[in-house]
Amino acid sequence: MNPALVELVRTTLRAPRDAAGQIMALRLTRDVLWTALALVAVGNAALLFVIFQTSDTEFPLPGYVERPLALFVIIAGMMVIYVHGMYWAGLALGGSGSLDDVLALVIWFQALRALAQVAIIVMSFLLRRWRCCCHWPLRSGGSGSF
Repeated sequence: MNPALVELVRTTLRAPRDAAGQIMALRLTRDVLWTALALVAVGNAALLFVIFQTSDTEFPLPGYVERPLALFVIIAGMMVIYVHGMYWAGLALGGSGSLDDVLALVIWFQALRALAQVAIIVMSFLLRRWRCCCHWPLRSGGSGSF
């Protein structure tokens, strides 16, 4: 992995304001930003689809969770609304940021969210395999209730 990206992730976690400054300093063009938003939305939709398909839930889920395209439209639409909402709210409160800066930061945080989802999927898979192989009880003794 690119060491500069790893360092930006660390900076984001330790000093988010500094990381935001670094991201805004990139001055990416609007075409690049909207393309990146679409790619991040595709990634998040694919990960959510995997999570929904592999989860053993007894709760009824909405029908759109079985349709990756619907998940993509919802996620991308919400990100666009969120970006514009943040931008216009910032202007209303006296801010001077640009739409491109807000867009870049939302894309970055959504990419980090996708990275966290990958980690959760991997950890869930490993935990499931470990519990199946080891037959490890959730709790020793008692009735098994918390």
